[in-house]
Amino acid sequence: MVLVDAMKRADSVDPKVYAPFLAKTQYKGVTANIAFTPKGELTAPAVTLYHYPANARVALN
Repeated sequence: MVLVDAMKRADSVDPKVYAPFLAKTQYKGVTANIAFTPKGELTAPAVTLYHYPANARVALN
Protein backbone atom coordinates (compact mmCIF):
# COMPACT_ATOMS: atom_id res chain seq x y z
CA MET A 1 0.00 0.00 0.00
CA VAL A 2 2.75 2.47 0.95
CA LEU A 3 4.94 1.43 -1.96
CA VAL A 4 2.07 1.65 -4.45
CA ASP A 5 1.23 5.12 -3.14
CA ALA A 6 4.82 6.26 -3.76
CA MET A 7 4.71 4.78 -7.28
CA LYS A 8 1.46 6.62 -8.01
CA ARG A 9 2.83 9.93 -6.73
CA ALA A 10 5.97 9.44 -8.85
CA ASP A 11 3.93 8.22 -11.82
CA SER A 12 6.53 5.48 -12.27
CA VAL A 13 7.35 1.91 -11.27
CA ASP A 14 11.08 2.57 -11.66
CA PRO A 15 12.74 2.42 -8.21
CA LYS A 16 15.13 5.22 -9.17
CA VAL A 17 12.14 7.47 -9.85
CA TYR A 18 9.84 6.54 -6.95
CA ALA A 19 12.53 6.18 -4.23
CA PRO A 20 12.51 9.92 -3.41
CA PHE A 21 8.73 9.77 -3.05
CA LEU A 22 9.01 6.72 -0.81
CA ALA A 23 11.58 8.51 1.33
CA LYS A 24 9.07 11.32 1.96
CA THR A 25 6.32 8.89 2.99
CA GLN A 26 5.10 8.91 6.57
CA TYR A 27 2.21 6.54 7.19
CA LYS A 28 0.48 5.92 10.49
CA GLY A 29 -0.16 2.17 10.42
CA VAL A 30 -2.23 0.08 12.80
CA THR A 31 0.77 -1.29 14.71
CA ALA A 32 3.46 1.28 13.94
CA ASN A 33 4.34 4.42 12.05
CA ILE A 34 5.96 3.69 8.70
CA ALA A 35 8.69 6.02 7.43
CA PHE A 36 11.70 5.59 5.18
CA THR A 37 15.29 6.79 4.88
CA PRO A 38 16.39 8.63 1.73
CA LYS A 39 17.66 5.26 0.46
CA GLY A 40 14.15 3.79 0.80
CA GLU A 41 14.83 1.64 3.86
CA LEU A 42 12.45 1.52 6.83
CA THR A 43 13.50 3.82 9.66
CA ALA A 44 12.17 1.39 12.30
CA PRO A 45 11.83 -2.08 10.78
CA ALA A 46 9.70 -4.59 12.68
CA VAL A 47 11.99 -7.46 11.69
CA THR A 48 15.74 -7.73 11.26
CA LEU A 49 17.24 -10.68 9.39
CA TYR A 50 20.60 -12.06 10.47
CA HIS A 51 23.15 -14.50 9.10
CA TYR A 52 25.87 -16.26 11.05
CA PRO A 53 29.20 -16.40 9.23
CA ALA A 54 31.78 -18.09 11.46
CA ASN A 55 29.18 -18.26 14.27
CA ALA A 56 28.97 -14.46 14.55
CA ARG A 57 25.55 -12.80 14.31
CA VAL A 58 25.54 -10.18 11.51
CA ALA A 59 22.48 -8.22 10.35
CA LEU A 60 21.70 -8.49 6.65
CA ASN A 61 21.81 -5.19 4.77
